[in-house]
Amino acid sequence: MNNTPKKTGISLLSMIFLCLNGIVGSGLFLLPGQVAQLVGNWGLVVYLMVALIVLSIGWCYAQCASNFTKNGGAYLYAKEAFGTFVGFEIGIMRWFVGMIAWAALTAGFLVALGSVYPVVLLAPYKQIIIVGVIAALSVMNSFGARIVNKLSNIITVTKGLLLLFFILFGIFAMDFSELSFNPMHFPTAASLGLSAFIIFFAFSGFEALPVVAQETDNPRKNIPIAMMTAIVFSSILYFVVQSICIGTLGDALKQSTSPIGDIAELLGGNLGKFLVSCAMLISIGGVIIVSSFVTPRSFSALAADHVLFSKANRENRFGAPWVAIAVSGLISCVIALTGSFVELVVISAVSRFSQHITTCAALFVMNKRGLMNSFSSPWKKAIPCFALASMAWLLSYAEIYQLLYGFAALFLGIPLYYIQTKIAQRSKALESVYIQNNQVIT
Repeated sequence: MNNTPKKTGISLLSMIFLCLNGIVGSGLFLLPGQVAQLVGNWGLVVYLMVALIVLSIGWCYAQCASNFTKNGGAYLYAKEAFGTFVGFEIGIMRWFVGMIAWAALTAGFLVALGSVYPVVLLAPYKQIIIVGVIAALSVMNSFGARIVNKLSNIITVTKGLLLLFFILFGIFAMDFSELSFNPMHFPTAASLGLSAFIIFFAFSGFEALPVVAQETDNPRKNIPIAMMTAIVFSSILYFVVQSICIGTLGDALKQSTSPIGDIAELLGGNLGKFLVSCAMLISIGGVIIVSSFVTPRSFSALAADHVLFSKANRENRFGAPWVAIAVSGLISCVIALTGSFVELVVISAVSRFSQHITTCAALFVMNKRGLMNSFSSPWKKAIPCFALASMAWLLSYAEIYQLLYGFAALFLGIPLYYIQTKIAQRSKALESVYIQNNQVIT
Protein backbone atom coordinates (compact mmCIF):
# COMPACT_ATOMS: atom_id res chain seq x y z
CA MET A 1 0.00 0.00 0.00
CA ASN A 2 2.99 2.32 0.26
CA ASN A 3 4.40 1.75 -3.21
CA THR A 4 5.35 4.99 -4.96
CA PRO A 5 3.56 5.39 -8.29
CA LYS A 6 5.47 6.01 -11.49
CA LYS A 7 5.28 9.56 -12.82
CA THR A 8 4.10 9.06 -16.37
CA GLY A 9 2.42 12.41 -16.98
CA ILE A 10 -1.22 11.29 -16.65
CA SER A 11 -2.59 14.39 -14.92
CA LEU A 12 -5.95 14.81 -13.21
CA LEU A 13 -7.56 16.33 -16.31
CA SER A 14 -6.20 13.53 -18.50
CA MET A 15 -7.53 10.98 -16.00
CA ILE A 16 -11.00 12.57 -16.23
CA PHE A 17 -10.78 12.39 -20.02
CA LEU A 18 -9.61 8.77 -19.84
CA CYS A 19 -12.53 7.84 -17.58
CA LEU A 20 -15.03 9.70 -19.79
CA ASN A 21 -13.65 7.88 -22.82
CA GLY A 22 -14.21 4.60 -20.99
CA ILE A 23 -17.86 5.42 -20.26
CA VAL A 24 -19.31 7.40 -23.18
CA GLY A 25 -19.56 5.14 -26.20
CA SER A 26 -22.18 3.51 -28.39
CA GLY A 27 -24.76 3.50 -25.57
CA LEU A 28 -25.22 7.25 -25.88
CA PHE A 29 -26.18 6.89 -29.55
CA LEU A 30 -28.19 3.66 -29.50
CA LEU A 31 -29.99 3.39 -26.14
CA PRO A 32 -32.48 6.32 -26.14
CA GLY A 33 -34.88 4.52 -28.48
CA GLN A 34 -34.75 1.24 -26.54
CA VAL A 35 -35.40 3.03 -23.24
CA ALA A 36 -38.33 5.00 -24.70
CA GLN A 37 -39.82 1.80 -26.06
CA LEU A 38 -39.78 0.23 -22.60
CA VAL A 39 -40.82 3.12 -20.33
CA GLY A 40 -41.58 6.14 -22.54
CA ASN A 41 -40.81 9.53 -21.01
CA TRP A 42 -40.32 7.86 -17.64
CA GLY A 43 -36.93 6.92 -19.03
CA LEU A 44 -35.69 10.29 -17.76
CA VAL A 45 -36.55 9.22 -14.21
CA VAL A 46 -34.87 5.85 -14.76
CA TYR A 47 -31.70 7.59 -16.01
CA LEU A 48 -31.59 9.61 -12.78
CA MET A 49 -32.21 6.49 -10.72
CA VAL A 50 -29.41 4.55 -12.45
CA ALA A 51 -27.09 7.55 -12.16
CA LEU A 52 -27.66 7.46 -8.40
CA ILE A 53 -26.82 3.73 -8.33
CA VAL A 54 -23.66 4.24 -10.40
CA LEU A 55 -22.60 7.16 -8.19
CA SER A 56 -22.95 4.96 -5.11
CA ILE A 57 -20.82 2.22 -6.70
CA GLY A 58 -18.33 4.81 -7.93
CA TRP A 59 -18.11 6.22 -4.39
CA CYS A 60 -17.14 2.75 -3.13
CA TYR A 61 -14.40 2.49 -5.77
CA ALA A 62 -13.24 6.00 -4.85
CA GLN A 63 -12.97 5.09 -1.16
CA CYS A 64 -10.93 2.00 -1.97
CA ALA A 65 -8.77 3.82 -4.52
CA SER A 66 -7.87 6.51 -1.98
CA ASN A 67 -5.96 3.87 0.00
CA PHE A 68 -3.85 2.30 -2.78
CA THR A 69 -1.28 3.34 -5.35
CA LYS A 70 -0.70 -0.04 -7.05
CA ASN A 71 -2.31 -1.25 -10.28
CA GLY A 72 -5.17 -3.70 -9.97
CA GLY A 73 -8.40 -1.91 -9.05
CA ALA A 74 -11.14 -4.36 -8.05
CA TYR A 75 -8.62 -7.24 -8.01
CA LEU A 76 -6.41 -5.44 -5.50
CA TYR A 77 -9.34 -4.49 -3.25
CA ALA A 78 -10.74 -8.05 -3.26
CA LYS A 79 -7.33 -9.54 -2.47
CA GLU A 80 -6.71 -7.16 0.43
CA ALA A 81 -10.20 -7.65 1.89
CA PHE A 82 -11.01 -11.30 1.22
CA GLY A 83 -7.70 -13.04 0.62
CA THR A 84 -5.75 -14.46 -2.30
CA PHE A 85 -8.43 -16.85 -3.62
CA VAL A 86 -11.17 -14.23 -3.99
CA GLY A 87 -8.60 -11.76 -5.27
CA PHE A 88 -7.39 -14.28 -7.86
CA GLU A 89 -10.99 -14.92 -8.96
CA ILE A 90 -11.73 -11.22 -9.37
CA GLY A 91 -8.39 -10.68 -11.11
CA ILE A 92 -9.16 -13.40 -13.63
CA MET A 93 -12.67 -11.94 -14.06
CA ARG A 94 -11.33 -8.40 -14.54
CA TRP A 95 -8.92 -9.60 -17.24
CA PHE A 96 -11.61 -11.79 -18.83
CA VAL A 97 -14.08 -8.88 -18.90
CA GLY A 98 -11.45 -6.58 -20.34
CA MET A 99 -10.66 -8.88 -23.25
CA ILE A 100 -14.34 -9.46 -24.02
CA ALA A 101 -14.99 -5.71 -23.85
CA TRP A 102 -12.03 -5.04 -26.15
CA ALA A 103 -13.33 -7.63 -28.60
CA ALA A 104 -16.96 -6.41 -28.36
CA LEU A 105 -15.99 -2.78 -28.88
CA THR A 106 -13.87 -3.67 -31.89
CA ALA A 107 -16.81 -5.60 -33.36
CA GLY A 108 -19.11 -2.67 -32.51
CA PHE A 109 -16.74 -0.22 -34.19
CA LEU A 110 -16.90 -2.37 -37.31
CA VAL A 111 -20.74 -2.40 -37.20
CA ALA A 112 -20.79 1.39 -36.84
CA LEU A 113 -18.29 1.78 -39.69
CA GLY A 114 -20.44 -0.60 -41.75
CA SER A 115 -23.38 1.81 -41.50
CA VAL A 116 -21.26 4.27 -43.52
CA TYR A 117 -19.25 1.82 -45.64
CA PRO A 118 -21.18 -1.49 -45.84
CA VAL A 119 -18.34 -3.22 -47.66
CA VAL A 120 -16.31 -3.48 -44.42
CA LEU A 121 -18.81 -6.02 -43.08
CA LEU A 122 -17.90 -8.50 -45.82
CA ALA A 123 -15.07 -11.03 -45.71
CA PRO A 124 -12.11 -10.67 -45.84
CA TYR A 125 -12.32 -6.93 -45.07
CA LYS A 126 -14.08 -7.59 -41.76
CA GLN A 127 -11.39 -9.94 -40.49
CA ILE A 128 -8.56 -7.73 -41.75
CA ILE A 129 -9.95 -4.63 -39.99
CA ILE A 130 -10.52 -6.49 -36.68
CA VAL A 131 -6.97 -7.87 -36.66
CA GLY A 132 -5.55 -4.55 -37.82
CA VAL A 133 -7.32 -2.48 -35.13
CA ILE A 134 -6.33 -4.77 -32.26
CA ALA A 135 -2.75 -5.16 -33.54
CA ALA A 136 -2.35 -1.39 -33.99
CA LEU A 137 -3.62 -0.68 -30.46
CA SER A 138 -1.32 -3.35 -29.03
CA VAL A 139 1.70 -1.80 -30.74
CA MET A 140 0.66 1.68 -29.60
CA ASN A 141 0.31 0.51 -25.99
CA SER A 142 3.80 -0.98 -26.14
CA PHE A 143 5.18 2.57 -26.25
CA GLY A 144 3.80 3.33 -22.78
CA ALA A 145 1.10 5.45 -21.20
CA ARG A 146 2.05 8.84 -22.63
CA ILE A 147 0.92 8.15 -26.18
CA VAL A 148 -2.38 6.67 -24.95
CA ASN A 149 -2.84 9.68 -22.70
CA LYS A 150 -2.39 12.16 -25.57
CA LEU A 151 -4.64 10.26 -27.96
CA SER A 152 -7.35 9.92 -25.29
CA ASN A 153 -7.26 13.68 -24.70
CA ILE A 154 -7.60 14.43 -28.42
CA ILE A 155 -10.52 12.02 -28.82
CA THR A 156 -12.31 13.34 -25.73
CA VAL A 157 -12.08 16.95 -26.91
CA THR A 158 -13.20 16.03 -30.44
CA LYS A 159 -16.06 13.91 -29.15
CA GLY A 160 -17.08 16.66 -26.73
CA LEU A 161 -17.18 19.35 -29.42
CA LEU A 162 -19.33 17.23 -31.75
CA LEU A 163 -21.75 16.39 -28.92
CA LEU A 164 -21.84 20.04 -27.84
CA PHE A 165 -22.95 21.09 -31.32
CA PHE A 166 -25.64 18.40 -31.29
CA ILE A 167 -26.91 19.52 -27.87
CA LEU A 168 -26.99 23.22 -28.81
CA PHE A 169 -28.91 22.61 -32.05
CA GLY A 170 -31.08 19.92 -30.44
CA ILE A 171 -32.25 22.11 -27.55
CA PHE A 172 -33.54 24.79 -29.95
CA ALA A 173 -35.38 22.13 -31.99
CA MET A 174 -37.10 20.58 -28.95
CA ASP A 175 -40.81 20.70 -28.22
CA PHE A 176 -40.70 20.89 -24.41
CA SER A 177 -44.36 19.82 -24.16
CA GLU A 178 -43.22 16.34 -25.24
CA LEU A 179 -41.36 15.97 -21.93
CA SER A 180 -44.57 15.68 -19.89
CA PHE A 181 -45.28 12.57 -17.77
CA ASN A 182 -48.58 10.74 -17.89
CA PRO A 183 -49.33 9.20 -14.46
CA MET A 184 -51.82 6.88 -16.13
CA HIS A 185 -49.02 5.32 -18.16
CA PHE A 186 -46.65 4.56 -15.31
CA PRO A 187 -44.42 1.65 -16.42
CA THR A 188 -44.61 -1.79 -14.87
CA ALA A 189 -41.97 -2.99 -12.39
CA ALA A 190 -40.60 -5.33 -15.07
CA SER A 191 -40.24 -2.49 -17.60
CA LEU A 192 -38.55 -0.26 -15.03
CA GLY A 193 -36.10 -2.98 -14.03
CA LEU A 194 -35.25 -3.96 -17.59
CA SER A 195 -34.74 -0.36 -18.69
CA ALA A 196 -32.53 0.28 -15.64
CA PHE A 197 -30.52 -2.85 -16.48
CA ILE A 198 -29.99 -1.58 -20.05
CA ILE A 199 -29.06 1.96 -18.95
CA PHE A 200 -26.61 0.56 -16.39
CA PHE A 201 -24.66 -0.95 -19.31
CA ALA A 202 -24.13 2.57 -20.70
CA PHE A 203 -22.16 3.53 -17.57
CA SER A 204 -19.78 0.58 -17.82
CA GLY A 205 -16.12 1.55 -17.86
CA PHE A 206 -15.75 3.90 -14.89
CA GLU A 207 -14.21 1.06 -12.86
CA ALA A 208 -11.25 0.83 -15.26
CA LEU A 209 -9.37 3.87 -13.96
CA PRO A 210 -8.12 2.35 -10.63
CA VAL A 211 -6.67 -0.58 -12.60
CA VAL A 212 -3.91 1.73 -13.91
CA ALA A 213 -3.29 3.63 -10.63
CA GLN A 214 0.45 3.11 -10.89
CA GLU A 215 0.47 4.88 -14.28
CA THR A 216 -1.12 8.05 -12.84
CA ASP A 217 0.00 11.05 -10.84
CA ASN A 218 -1.06 11.14 -7.17
CA PRO A 219 -3.57 8.26 -7.54
CA ARG A 220 -4.91 8.32 -3.98
CA LYS A 221 -6.22 11.83 -4.47
CA ASN A 222 -6.77 12.13 -8.21
CA ILE A 223 -8.44 8.81 -9.06
CA PRO A 224 -11.45 9.40 -6.75
CA ILE A 225 -11.84 12.96 -8.09
CA ALA A 226 -11.51 11.89 -11.73
CA MET A 227 -13.87 8.94 -11.38
CA MET A 228 -16.67 10.82 -9.62
CA THR A 229 -16.32 13.80 -11.97
CA ALA A 230 -16.61 11.54 -15.02
CA ILE A 231 -19.67 9.74 -13.62
CA VAL A 232 -21.45 13.04 -12.80
CA PHE A 233 -20.65 14.50 -16.22
CA SER A 234 -21.74 11.31 -18.01
CA SER A 235 -25.01 11.26 -16.02
CA ILE A 236 -25.79 14.84 -17.06
CA LEU A 237 -24.87 14.09 -20.69
CA TYR A 238 -27.09 10.98 -20.86
CA PHE A 239 -30.03 12.83 -19.28
CA VAL A 240 -29.72 15.83 -21.62
CA VAL A 241 -29.41 13.66 -24.74
CA GLN A 242 -32.43 11.55 -23.73
CA SER A 243 -34.43 14.78 -23.15
CA ILE A 244 -33.46 16.09 -26.60
CA CYS A 245 -34.43 12.80 -28.23
CA ILE A 246 -37.86 12.83 -26.54
CA GLY A 247 -38.46 16.52 -27.24
CA THR A 248 -37.43 16.29 -30.88
CA LEU A 249 -38.76 12.91 -32.05
CA GLY A 250 -41.73 12.46 -29.70
CA ASP A 251 -43.45 9.09 -30.10
CA ALA A 252 -41.24 8.31 -33.10
CA LEU A 253 -38.36 7.81 -30.67
CA LYS A 254 -39.77 4.41 -29.72
CA GLN A 255 -39.19 3.13 -33.25
CA SER A 256 -35.78 4.75 -33.77
CA THR A 257 -32.69 2.53 -33.74
CA SER A 258 -30.30 5.50 -34.02
CA PRO A 259 -32.09 8.51 -32.50
CA ILE A 260 -29.18 10.95 -32.52
CA GLY A 261 -28.53 10.14 -36.17
CA ASP A 262 -32.21 10.66 -37.01
CA ILE A 263 -32.25 14.03 -35.24
CA ALA A 264 -29.02 15.13 -36.92
CA GLU A 265 -30.42 14.18 -40.32
CA LEU A 266 -33.64 16.04 -39.52
CA LEU A 267 -31.77 19.20 -38.56
CA GLY A 268 -28.73 19.10 -40.85
CA GLY A 269 -29.54 16.68 -43.67
CA ASN A 270 -26.83 14.36 -44.93
CA LEU A 271 -24.10 16.52 -43.40
CA GLY A 272 -25.69 16.23 -39.96
CA LYS A 273 -26.01 12.48 -40.30
CA PHE A 274 -22.39 12.19 -41.43
CA LEU A 275 -21.14 14.25 -38.46
CA VAL A 276 -23.09 12.04 -36.02
CA SER A 277 -21.66 8.93 -37.68
CA CYS A 278 -18.19 10.41 -37.17
CA ALA A 279 -19.00 11.22 -33.53
CA MET A 280 -20.20 7.65 -32.94
CA LEU A 281 -17.07 6.15 -34.50
CA ILE A 282 -14.87 8.50 -32.46
CA SER A 283 -16.79 7.67 -29.25
CA ILE A 284 -16.49 3.92 -29.75
CA GLY A 285 -12.85 4.35 -30.76
CA GLY A 286 -12.18 6.21 -27.52
CA VAL A 287 -13.65 3.38 -25.44
CA ILE A 288 -11.58 0.84 -27.38
CA ILE A 289 -8.39 2.77 -26.62
CA VAL A 290 -9.19 2.80 -22.90
CA SER A 291 -10.00 -0.93 -22.96
CA SER A 292 -6.78 -1.77 -24.82
CA PHE A 293 -4.81 0.25 -22.27
CA VAL A 294 -6.45 -1.11 -19.11
CA THR A 295 -6.89 -4.80 -20.00
CA PRO A 296 -3.17 -5.72 -20.24
CA ARG A 297 -2.56 -3.82 -16.97
CA SER A 298 -5.20 -6.00 -15.32
CA PHE A 299 -3.25 -9.05 -16.43
CA SER A 300 0.14 -7.67 -15.37
CA ALA A 301 -1.25 -6.71 -11.93
CA LEU A 302 -2.42 -10.29 -11.52
CA ALA A 303 0.93 -11.59 -12.77
CA ALA A 304 2.84 -9.49 -10.24
CA ASP A 305 1.33 -11.53 -7.39
CA HIS A 306 1.00 -15.01 -8.92
CA VAL A 307 3.81 -17.16 -10.32
CA LEU A 308 1.40 -18.84 -12.78
CA PHE A 309 1.50 -15.70 -14.92
CA SER A 310 4.76 -14.20 -13.67
CA LYS A 311 6.27 -13.64 -17.12
CA ALA A 312 3.31 -11.42 -18.09
CA ASN A 313 4.63 -8.78 -15.71
CA ARG A 314 7.73 -8.08 -17.81
CA GLU A 315 8.10 -4.48 -18.96
CA ASN A 316 9.94 -2.95 -21.90
CA ARG A 317 12.03 0.23 -21.80
CA PHE A 318 8.87 2.35 -22.05
CA GLY A 319 7.49 0.81 -18.84
CA ALA A 320 4.78 -1.07 -20.75
CA PRO A 321 3.94 -4.71 -19.85
CA TRP A 322 4.67 -5.98 -23.36
CA VAL A 323 3.98 -9.68 -22.65
CA ALA A 324 0.59 -8.88 -21.09
CA ILE A 325 -0.21 -6.59 -24.02
CA ALA A 326 0.68 -9.26 -26.59
CA VAL A 327 -1.27 -12.06 -24.84
CA SER A 328 -4.32 -9.87 -24.15
CA GLY A 329 -4.38 -8.55 -27.70
CA LEU A 330 -4.09 -12.05 -29.20
CA ILE A 331 -6.94 -13.50 -27.12
CA SER A 332 -9.12 -10.41 -27.71
CA CYS A 333 -8.54 -10.82 -31.44
CA VAL A 334 -9.67 -14.45 -31.36
CA ILE A 335 -12.79 -13.52 -29.35
CA ALA A 336 -13.66 -10.67 -31.75
CA LEU A 337 -13.31 -12.96 -34.79
CA THR A 338 -15.51 -15.70 -33.31
CA GLY A 339 -18.23 -13.84 -31.34
CA SER A 340 -21.04 -11.46 -32.28
CA PHE A 341 -21.22 -7.87 -31.01
CA VAL A 342 -24.50 -8.29 -29.08
CA GLU A 343 -23.46 -11.53 -27.35
CA LEU A 344 -20.10 -10.10 -26.29
CA VAL A 345 -21.66 -6.88 -24.94
CA VAL A 346 -24.13 -8.75 -22.74
CA ILE A 347 -21.47 -11.11 -21.35
CA SER A 348 -19.10 -8.21 -20.67
CA ALA A 349 -21.76 -6.14 -18.93
CA VAL A 350 -22.99 -8.93 -16.64
CA SER A 351 -19.42 -9.97 -15.78
CA ARG A 352 -18.65 -6.53 -14.36
CA PHE A 353 -21.05 -7.07 -11.46
CA SER A 354 -18.59 -9.43 -9.74
CA GLN A 355 -16.05 -6.59 -9.52
CA HIS A 356 -18.62 -4.07 -8.30
CA ILE A 357 -20.05 -6.39 -5.64
CA THR A 358 -16.68 -7.34 -4.13
CA THR A 359 -15.45 -3.72 -4.19
CA CYS A 360 -18.53 -2.45 -2.34
CA ALA A 361 -18.33 -5.31 0.17
CA ALA A 362 -14.58 -4.82 0.61
CA LEU A 363 -15.20 -1.44 2.24
CA PHE A 364 -16.74 -3.10 5.32
CA VAL A 365 -13.90 -5.62 5.65
CA MET A 366 -11.10 -3.10 5.16
CA ASN A 367 -12.79 -0.71 7.56
CA LYS A 368 -12.99 -3.45 10.21
CA ARG A 369 -9.32 -4.38 9.71
CA GLY A 370 -8.15 -0.78 9.86
CA LEU A 371 -6.91 -0.81 6.25
CA MET A 372 -8.74 2.45 5.52
CA ASN A 373 -10.19 5.43 7.34
CA SER A 374 -13.13 4.32 9.47
CA PHE A 375 -16.68 5.32 8.54
CA SER A 376 -17.19 8.63 10.29
CA SER A 377 -20.98 8.73 9.91
CA PRO A 378 -23.89 6.29 9.34
CA TRP A 379 -24.58 7.54 5.81
CA LYS A 380 -21.14 6.36 4.72
CA LYS A 381 -22.17 2.82 5.68
CA ALA A 382 -25.52 3.31 3.94
CA ILE A 383 -23.93 4.05 0.55
CA PRO A 384 -22.30 0.61 -0.04
CA CYS A 385 -25.44 -1.05 1.37
CA PHE A 386 -27.56 0.85 -1.16
CA ALA A 387 -25.10 -0.06 -3.95
CA LEU A 388 -25.18 -3.79 -3.09
CA ALA A 389 -29.00 -3.85 -2.82
CA SER A 390 -29.32 -1.99 -6.14
CA MET A 391 -27.03 -4.45 -7.93
CA ALA A 392 -29.03 -7.39 -6.58
CA TRP A 393 -32.16 -5.73 -7.96
CA LEU A 394 -30.55 -5.12 -11.39
CA LEU A 395 -29.24 -8.69 -11.64
CA SER A 396 -32.74 -10.04 -10.96
CA TYR A 397 -33.68 -8.81 -14.45
CA ALA A 398 -30.86 -10.66 -16.21
CA GLU A 399 -31.57 -13.91 -18.03
CA ILE A 400 -30.20 -17.14 -16.55
CA TYR A 401 -28.00 -17.80 -19.57
CA GLN A 402 -26.59 -14.25 -19.31
CA LEU A 403 -25.61 -14.85 -15.70
CA LEU A 404 -24.00 -18.20 -16.57
CA TYR A 405 -21.99 -16.78 -19.45
CA GLY A 406 -21.22 -13.59 -17.53
CA PHE A 407 -19.75 -15.34 -14.49
CA ALA A 408 -18.11 -18.22 -16.39
CA ALA A 409 -14.63 -16.86 -15.69
CA LEU A 410 -15.16 -17.41 -11.96
CA PHE A 411 -15.48 -21.15 -12.57
CA LEU A 412 -12.45 -21.07 -14.88
CA GLY A 413 -10.46 -19.42 -12.11
CA ILE A 414 -10.92 -22.31 -9.64
CA PRO A 415 -8.65 -24.87 -11.39
CA LEU A 416 -6.23 -22.09 -12.35
CA TYR A 417 -5.93 -21.06 -8.70
CA TYR A 418 -5.31 -24.70 -7.71
CA ILE A 419 -2.54 -24.97 -10.33
CA GLN A 420 -1.13 -21.62 -9.21
CA THR A 421 -1.03 -22.79 -5.56
CA LYS A 422 0.78 -26.02 -6.47
CA ILE A 423 3.36 -24.14 -8.56
CA ALA A 424 3.94 -21.65 -5.75
CA GLN A 425 4.39 -24.45 -3.18
CA ARG A 426 6.84 -26.27 -5.43
CA SER A 427 8.82 -23.06 -6.04
CA LYS A 428 9.07 -22.42 -2.30
CA ALA A 429 10.17 -26.01 -1.68
CA LEU A 430 12.92 -25.79 -4.33
CA GLU A 431 14.03 -22.44 -2.94
CA SER A 432 14.21 -23.91 0.58
CA VAL A 433 16.31 -26.86 -0.64
CA TYR A 434 18.63 -24.48 -2.51
CA ILE A 435 19.15 -22.34 0.62
CA GLN A 436 19.83 -25.43 2.78
CA ASN A 437 22.38 -26.80 0.30
CA ASN A 438 24.22 -23.46 0.20
CA GLN A 439 24.35 -23.40 4.00
CA VAL A 440 25.81 -26.92 4.06
CA ILE A 441 28.47 -25.97 1.49
CA THR A 442 29.34 -22.85 3.45
